[in-house]
Amino acid sequence: MAFRAKRLHVLFGAASVLAVGCGDGGVVMQPTGEDPPVVREPLATPSVRLVSPWQWSAGDFVTVLGNDFVSPDRGYTMLYFDGQFTEAGGTSRKVEMGVRATYRTAGKVEFQFEPVFPPDGFGHALGEFVGAVTAQNVDEESESPVSAPLAAEVEVGPSLILWRLRPEDDGCSHTPRISATVDGQALRFDVEAIGLTPTTAYTALEFSVAYGDLGGEARVVTKRLTAGTRTELEADPGLLPYGTVSGTVFFNLRVVDGHGTTISRTVGVNLALEHTVQYDGNIRVAELYAPMLVSSCIPGGEYGRSVNFSSGETESRSRSVTLSANVGLSLWVVNVGFGINVNESVSSGTSQSLAMSGEILPGQYGVFYRQTQRLERLGKILHRAVCGETAVVGDARVTDWNWAPDLAVTSNGLCPPAPPSNLPPAQVFP
Repeated sequence: MAFRAKRLHVLFGAASVLAVGCGDGGVVMQPTGEDPPVVREPLATPSVRLVSPWQWSAGDFVTVLGNDFVSPDRGYTMLYFDGQFTEAGGTSRKVEMGVRATYRTAGKVEFQFEPVFPPDGFGHALGEFVGAVTAQNVDEESESPVSAPLAAEVEVGPSLILWRLRPEDDGCSHTPRISATVDGQALRFDVEAIGLTPTTAYTALEFSVAYGDLGGEARVVTKRLTAGTRTELEADPGLLPYGTVSGTVFFNLRVVDGHGTTISRTVGVNLALEHTVQYDGNIRVAELYAPMLVSSCIPGGEYGRSVNFSSGETESRSRSVTLSANVGLSLWVVNVGFGINVNESVSSGTSQSLAMSGEILPGQYGVFYRQTQRLERLGKILHRAVCGETAVVGDARVTDWNWAPDLAVTSNGLCPPAPPSNLPPAQVFP
């Protein structure tokens, strides 16, 4: 009913506008200056028809096939697993697990399975989940209806569980496993093996983490357990080399039981400097200088002439950068962020923008002008927290330079005086 009332209101407004042209005394509706709201199509209701594989271990990627999964430019798909998880020993617990899926196609999404204690998840022990899986598309403003349920049975197999991955200097209580941190942080891996031969003095569990540190050295850390199934490993990736602002280190986690059975998985962690600059390629003209005559009169001759831009002299300008936040950024970090040397001099003699050719008609003359353009590039100063969160803390503004060419041709066959330039006049843009 509310939708119908809104529609009638719109139609009445349109009729009021038309009435202005039908007689005197009409009221002209003034534009508000606001863009009309963009009405997007409602999110489609997805469907689920297959969950694969049927056995999951910690770290496995699970594929879900169906229809109408929403693409990342609009939103994301949530998957819900509702049912019972029964451990191998017979204990049964209710599960209500929700995971955000990664989009692959409209008919395929996936997620990485990580064990969680019920009711938020399962997989902390060998056992079986029996229940149903549903899907729902979600965006910033709305959500679709939940799909029809699909019966699902999942067996949890032997696993190397990564309960926590955190930096040494912070517990990161808001997330069990970080995926990013700052360089120089040692990392702690809280791991547990399930489904392997029980530990004894003769059948120990050997845990290890192997990785290549940021200096290019191969590292292996091992720990041997003769009792229990859970331990903590520490790895130190080191510092990023000069000239590199970020990099990803992959850690191969492995456990071997007393009979030689092995389980392994790989985890990647991105490491970055605490402060970096991000530039998306934007550039704007901040100021135009007056066009400058840079050639003498060039005759077209009897048959006309093709000419290429030439200048009797070059002009050099120095780039500069200003930062809105005092965060101790090294200049080379700013250079990497913008992809240019932000303090070097640039010259019109090497500017590719001055590549220009033209035609001078028979009996006429031509002259070349050059216009200096002051440009502005705007980047963002980013702060990387120890637990991986990234926030914008300021702006990095680079003043750059460019030059525009112009060929002005006479129409009266006289030069001098030189014909006026076609370039715009000097001006500063807000």
